[in-house]
Parts: sequence; C-alpha cells; structure tokens
Amino acid sequence: EYKGKKIFRGYVFKIEYDFDGTYNVTCYDQLKYLMYNYSYVFVNKTAAEIITSIANEFQLTVGDIEDTKFAIPRYAPKDKKLFDIIYDALRITGDNSGSSFCLYDDYGKLTLKEINKMKTDLTISPAVNLTNFKFTKDITTAYTKFIVASNYNDNASTADELYTANQWQDDELIKKWGILQYFEIAKEGLTQEQIKQKIDSLAKIHAQEKQSITIDAAGEFVRAGEIISVEIEKYDIKQYFEQVRGLDNIHAASKAELAKRFVQESRLNPQEVVFIGDSVHD
Repeated sequence: EYKGKKIFRGYVFKIEYDFDGTYNVTCYDQLKYLMYNYSYVFVNKTAAEIITSIANEFQLTVGDIEDTKFAIPRYAPKDKKLFDIIYDALRITGDNSGSSFCLYDDYGKLTLKEINKMKTDLTISPAVNLTNFKFTKDITTAYTKFIVASNYNDNASTADELYTANQWQDDELIKKWGILQYFEIAKEGLTQEQIKQKIDSLAKIHAQEKQSITIDAAGEFVRAGEIISVEIEKYDIKQYFEQVRGLDNIHAASKAELAKRFVQESRLNPQEVVFIGDSVHD
C-alpha cells in the first residue's frame, strides 16, 4: 500500500539470496498468468465475455469487468498468448465501436474499465510537480481514407468485380497529408450497418494526428491506464480537451454554430451531445 491506497498484490515466482544474506524476490500479479499460449474459437462473444471465460478457465480472480457490448462474430486465435488474445478482442471492439478499455490487476482482481472512466483528479503542471516532458505529434499511424471491402470475389476478372467498396475519406486531411489508405476485407456475417459503424469508428480513431507526452513529475502515484490532466500553457497542452474553439468577442453571435460544426466534423451523434452556453445569447 502507498498512502493508504492499495497498489500491488503479487505471487512470488523467484527468490535469490547471496552469501551476505541479501534476498531478491521477484513477484508478478495475475497478468503474468496471461503470458502463456492457447487456442480458442469464440462465436458472437464480446471481449468482456472472452476475458471472463479465459479468467475462469485459468482460475484467476475476477473483479469488475465492464460490458464491452460489441459481439465479435467469430474470433479463432491459434497458439497465441492469452494476453494477445485479449488485446486483439479489445482492438476489434475498439475498431467497431470506438470504445477503448484498460485491463489491469486491481490488487488481486482482474479488472476491465473503459478508458474514459479512469480519469483522476491529479493535475501535472510546471508550477506544482512537473520537472521535464517530451511532447510528440505524429501521423505515422494515421489514415485519411478508409475502405472496408465486402462481397469479396476471388474469381473476379476485373477490379470492378473484385469487391464492394464501403469507404470514407477526409478531403481536407488528404490535402495536408496525402492519401494514407486503410484497407480491410470485411469479416463474413457483418451487415452493411455494422460495416458503416466500423468505418465511422476507424475514422474517429485514426483520421487525426496522434499526440503523446512523456512526463517526469514528483510526488504522486498513478496506475498505468489512468488519465491525468497535464497543463503546460506555453505549448498549449490541455489534455482533458479534444478541441478548443471560440469567438473573438463577447458580443458575437451564438456559439451554437461552432458547436454544430464540431459535431459534424467529429462525426458525433447529435442525440448524444450536450451544448452548454455561458452567456445569454448562447
């Protein structure tokens, strides 16, 4: 424990001691038991159900496993590490739903949480606890065009007969970065609506510049996967906000149009968005 917070509960895997009586003990939590290979076939199972099934078979203690909702039509990993099987199931879920999850051992209980529910109250800033940082902007893994091919025909004689193209592209990003194409053959059993949802989720995740930060800070404990607020005004880093938009004077028109444009550009569902104004004419 650290400052009353439970941190680690592990199992002893290795003990070393020398002539002077110094002991070195190596311990691992339950995630260690996911580093062994196995093969499975899962049909219409969610990632949460896959995790629970694996945990039960290997006699692991399970805590809160969040419902990942998306049912994977068929997933048949062969001779893969259990950890990689779970990772792939969560990746497939993210590609099709847009949701991200974190798997960890919570003091002896295997736990799965949606990333957005792992925010903490901790703020890192130069005035308080930040000693150094490295900020990176990267488009190496970004895409500007997405194609998910359905009805694939291995016997096609022309390109037009090869598959049905379900696609979406960001013309503005193509002007900036060129055509960075994502191509995938849709798994059997996916409906057109599921394919469209998959493309929407892929675009939301990958049609953007990736930003990352490595920080050195003092005096606080956080778990891997937890979200903290990093405030470095000099470099415009405010990590709890995806975008900041505004008008240049308080007497300008309503910001509702800005909000509408943001919803459209971000491909959000208007029924799941709340607009909160801070002035009467908003």
